[in-house]
Amino acid sequence: MKYYTHLWNSFRFIVTPLELKNVLKDFHFVTFTRRVPADYIESDRSDFFERYNTFYDKLSSGQKLNLRQDAEIVDIATAGIAKDLKKCTYSESFQDIQDGNLYKISDFEEPQVGTNLFTLRISDDKKLSTKYSYVQFPEFIVGLEINYPKKIIFRDSVSCENGDVIKLCTELESYEVYTEIRERIKGITKNLAFKISDKDYKTTIRVSESARRDFLNFYFSKYHRVIE
Repeated sequence: MKYYTHLWNSFRFIVTPLELKNVLKDFHFVTFTRRVPADYIESDRSDFFERYNTFYDKLSSGQKLNLRQDAEIVDIATAGIAKDLKKCTYSESFQDIQDGNLYKISDFEEPQVGTNLFTLRISDDKKLSTKYSYVQFPEFIVGLEINYPKKIIFRDSVSCENGDVIKLCTELESYEVYTEIRERIKGITKNLAFKISDKDYKTTIRVSESARRDFLNFYFSKYHRVIE
């Protein structure tokens, strides 16, 4: 990559599998977090939706996620989403000396929207946070988020004194993908709010009406005895 990212936009939401499929049905899915076969072009979107469906079923049945047992499910945390593939470029292929196969790695011309899982966790002083890692607290995973950088910093430039050029990501074509997905989800959701004992919690997490009912069965809700 000729750039690295700096600071992030994040948008968190809880929607049903059918709702997510409708929101993302006309986007491409790409891998950028690990190497891919040399002939790779894009990922099959049906794989993503199938894994999200399994993931959501586990959440809505009140099960605790186990990152070892559910490793394939949490692959939804590393998907890339693109409107088209013209800037989703990859490096020249190289051969793995151990298996002899040819691979390549992402060398995108600009960032693409990424996905991640997020948690809800209540501290001892009853403060609610979405900042804890799902790796640390997988039992409190409640939904999906999309991420897109706020800035990218280009390397190997002589245009600035420090050799870097900083560019706002709102100027990039792929930023439109982030805003389009965000607005589509906003159109079918509202802010999540709930009550635990005598304390009300209001969040910026977006939740659909159907997912709101399922949320009451999540392990997080059962553990904390969430009141609708």
